[in-house]
Amino acid sequence: STKEQSEVGQKISFKEVSSGDLVFFRTIRVFHVGIMLNKKEFIHSSTLKGVTIDRLDAAYWKGKKAYFRRVL
Repeated sequence: STKEQSEVGQKISFKEVSSGDLVFFRTIRVFHVGIMLNKKEFIHSSTLKGVTIDRLDAAYWKGKKAYFRRVL
């Protein structure tokens, strides 16, 4: 589950983010996870669009960023 994923690896700051790190968002009731592609974009699975690439600064995601984790 997303909750279980959010508990593994090392919590990192945005300054440390690189491709492959996980980004966790807090949406209305649940957490959502994506994989960072670069400092601005991440890939994730959307209920409406399937697997898609979005920007961290997109209106929907901008205020929902919770934290980043590196799992290696």
